[in-house]
Amino acid sequence: MLLVKIIFLIFLSLSTRLYASSCSNDSELRTKINHLKMETACAGSTSLDLCQKLMAEFTPVIDPPEIKLGLLDSLNLERAPTLNCESIFINSLPFSVTLQSLTKFVSTVNPNNKMLVNSLEEFYEHTRLHRARVKALGLALLKSHPELFEGLSPRQVGAILEAHDLAKVSPKSVGPDGRPFYRILYDSYGKGLDKISVDSLNAQDRPYMEKAKSAYGLDKNPDLHAKMDRIEKIADLVDRGMSNVSAEEFGRPMDKASNFLKNDDDVKLAQELEKNYKEITKKLTYKGLTPASLRSVKGHILIEESFAKAKSTKDSLKLSARLMAHKLVSKGNTFLARTFELLASKGVTQALKVLNLPMLYFADMGNMGCDGVGFHDWVKDPNCKPVIGLSPKILEFLDFPWGTQESVIQIGNTCSVIEQIYQQSITAPKVINCSDSVVEMELAGGDRFQVKIDRFNRFREIEFKDLSSYAGATAAGRADKAIIGLKGNLEQVCYQKTSLTIGSKRCLGADHPMATKAKELIRTLNYQIQKGVACCRNLNPELGLKCSP
Repeated sequence: MLLVKIIFLIFLSLSTRLYASSCSNDSELRTKINHLKMETACAGSTSLDLCQKLMAEFTPVIDPPEIKLGLLDSLNLERAPTLNCESIFINSLPFSVTLQSLTKFVSTVNPNNKMLVNSLEEFYEHTRLHRARVKALGLALLKSHPELFEGLSPRQVGAILEAHDLAKVSPKSVGPDGRPFYRILYDSYGKGLDKISVDSLNAQDRPYMEKAKSAYGLDKNPDLHAKMDRIEKIADLVDRGMSNVSAEEFGRPMDKASNFLKNDDDVKLAQELEKNYKEITKKLTYKGLTPASLRSVKGHILIEESFAKAKSTKDSLKLSARLMAHKLVSKGNTFLARTFELLASKGVTQALKVLNLPMLYFADMGNMGCDGVGFHDWVKDPNCKPVIGLSPKILEFLDFPWGTQESVIQIGNTCSVIEQIYQQSITAPKVINCSDSVVEMELAGGDRFQVKIDRFNRFREIEFKDLSSYAGATAAGRADKAIIGLKGNLEQVCYQKTSLTIGSKRCLGADHPMATKAKELIRTLNYQIQKGVACCRNLNPELGLKCSP
């Protein structure tokens, strides 16, 4: 037993080193995270078309506007005059309201009369860049005046400012009409937002920041909490006054923050940031989007919204089960056939617990000590063997804001877990037959099935073949194939008679209770189907799929 543990520890150490470099590049890491979100969205949808669209629109992340803690070290910032460390400053109000009362008119707005933001994607990118500039300005303020913000570290400030205006880019934050706020804000671009939407936005945005502060204990330290508020307020208002897009966005000329802040010391700090603004934010100026960047942002928004919808069910166990069940597909697996029946039931979570299957995908992995991702130290606790798959803990990680993901990825062996899951995600089923209208695939367990596609790459039928036992059966016989409608949703399930059944083939509508197992099977295989077809048709090489020879 001791020898086994030693070998296990050595393996973990080597695997950590092997995958460590895979998390050193932010663009590559975020691309991999988007890949896993895309897979999750596919399992969360009954539409083959949605998953197909997600994969068609997928592109690697291009130069995300992130500020590294050491980026400002080389800057020679000109400090403001000596300030009073005990100075009292006005409390930060909800920004959307504060801006309207503090904005002053100046001579001209956008003299060339050329719009800088012309699409939802450009507005989304502009908002992401504003958030990144606030982070850069806040870190610059801390670097220049550590004596004013004693007790706050660059890592704390950087991580907390990642939550600034998060509700404006998160698909989970929706307005009174149920749409994400970035869509509502773009519709009102240059005109201003109605009060109901403003209040709703502020109510949803504030908890993001408070949760970030609480993570670093600032909720229990009023002094540090006030200092953090001060950094965010000054950095935010300075960027709004200096940004080349602000006047166009708010439909009015903008004044510098140093001209309307009430506290003298805040004015001096704002003046310092304004003087160094171009140097601090030189890599974060909004310049529109290139065609490649536009496609990248469009794909990112689609994935984020689809992932949020998949996660909105709040049943992470069921979603995770769908994502993992395909790994257990093998000939004659009656256990898995029962699994699809459970997934189709409304009381799936309780049913899984009763059957002692809280993690059904553990069946082929032995005894698990945990399913953690970065929250356990594998080396110190060899009984903790993280699941290499989209477990509930991984889904929790995927749902974190990027700033939190960036921190968690450094803990324990999280990086290697994410990398191994990603490698599984991009590995496609083996394509047995690839023709203009039929793609036949074989899963890892040896089961085969085939998909019929028309000349427009639309799915028409899925012939279950070896998977028929998982798709269910009726008095008419075993499940034979699924008929897919024009919108990519299951339309009918057809059953083939056997020697023990009476009558001819019978097809049932997708809403028929007997068709639920087939529907769950298709959801589980949705992403696998798309990968096989993409390999057969050589669709979107940017997916980076590992296709069989």
